[in-house]
Amino acid sequence: MNHFAMILFVWCFVLFGSFSPAAAYIDPATTSYVIELIIGAVVVGGAAFGYYWRKIRRKVSKSGEENTGVSVEEQLSGLDDED
Repeated sequence: MNHFAMILFVWCFVLFGSFSPAAAYIDPATTSYVIELIIGAVVVGGAAFGYYWRKIRRKVSKSGEENTGVSVEEQLSGLDDED
């Protein structure tokens, strides 16, 4: 066994083999902070998914090609002319 593997084995044994019961108290504020972190991660993940999903869908669909080079003002003015 090489030197690195021996150190890794000893470190894992010390870390995981020496657990003792903890008389710890988790404060409700800590729990709410963890819940906020989880909710925030879900929201950010959903926003990133939506952003990249729209980019992929725009590249795959042909509807993205018909609006290239047209500004929003030109599209809105075209709607006003129909009345």
